[in-house]
Amino acid sequence: MLPPGPALRGLKNQQIVVYAVGGERLRNVTSTYANMALTNWKDEPPTRIDAGNSFMAYLLGPGWYSEESGYRWMGTRAQLRIGGPHTLADRLYVKGYCANEQLQAGPLSLEITAGDTRLPPVQITPHQNAFEFVFDLPSQLVGKKNSLFF
Repeated sequence: MLPPGPALRGLKNQQIVVYAVGGERLRNVTSTYANMALTNWKDEPPTRIDAGNSFMAYLLGPGWYSEESGYRWMGTRAQLRIGGPHTLADRLYVKGYCANEQLQAGPLSLEITAGDTRLPPVQITPHQNAFEFVFDLPSQLVGKKNSLFF
């Protein structure tokens, strides 16, 4: 499943085909589906980004490497565009993986800026490899459709 923004772009760029299931065979309903989507959906950045999904690559700014088998590495700094929180209860979840070679010299600091606010830094520690962090978001971002996170 793709959120509306990436799905709209995929439909507009003829990268997505939609089939209806039923009857004796599949029916291509891409044009009907695209017309419905163009009428009813908004091209807004989603609130969940999978950096390894090629349909979401347009949301990635400088600092990202090419996609490799459904994954994507980032450099020392990387930018992405993501939908802002809808309520004060919404959080930013950052999930990733760091290779052992990158942690040989010790922990790596992960610093994120949401809008103009720097979030508390976290540490990716040796032998942690897969990580997930949760951040509270600044109240001034609630309701904003486009928030930039670094």
